[in-house]
Amino acid sequence: TFENRNLNTMASEISDEALEDAEMQLNQLGLRIQQQRESQNKTILSNVSDDAKTNNYKPSKRREYPGHFGKIYALQWGSDSKTILTASQDGKLILWNPLTGNKYLAVSLDSSWVMACAFSPSCKFVASGGLDNTITVHTTYSPQGQADIRYNARDVFRSLEKHNGYVSCVKFVGENELLSSSGDGTTILWDVEKADTTTTFTQNTSNDPQDVMSIDINPKTPNLFVSSS
Repeated sequence: TFENRNLNTMASEISDEALEDAEMQLNQLGLRIQQQRESQNKTILSNVSDDAKTNNYKPSKRREYPGHFGKIYALQWGSDSKTILTASQDGKLILWNPLTGNKYLAVSLDSSWVMACAFSPSCKFVASGGLDNTITVHTTYSPQGQADIRYNARDVFRSLEKHNGYVSCVKFVGENELLSSSGDGTTILWDVEKADTTTTFTQNTSNDPQDVMSIDINPKTPNLFVSSS
């Protein structure tokens, strides 16, 4: 019993010493951070924003767009802000008029397991991809179609097949270039017209590549993109 009490006392003393040491190191670290911030003339955002004036903005719902019969996994505004593209696991892409809520066009997909969609800059093409590992590009306008209707076609323009995993995200770089990310750990830059890859980017070089879940393109420098996994 004496030995057990003695061991418990020693453990308590060691724990107290370790706690005091950790607290001292924490205080020293905080002091160094403060000194570094002051040397670079930096401040904490909360301190700067104390006196900031903000508008009493309350977001409100403008409209609802009923029409899909499955989960909507992706959507995007058109470049002119006059069209919204949505992709749903009912196997449809729908182009909406955001002002009226009416449908401009509905595109039926070969696979209902869609996860991503994108508009081309001119909105004349839409791309989609998902669990079928394929990016499908549809044309939304044809010169042979009704001239007074902006979206008068829904034909498959190209099918892009190189990914070995699901397609998680697609973005048009230009009218003829498209960037896609995948669960196979790669991001591919495509030549849409040729239906061929231009460059393949690998997320990492390990034997267990991480799924690339999202990508975005720098609006001012289109040859610069960011990805996450």
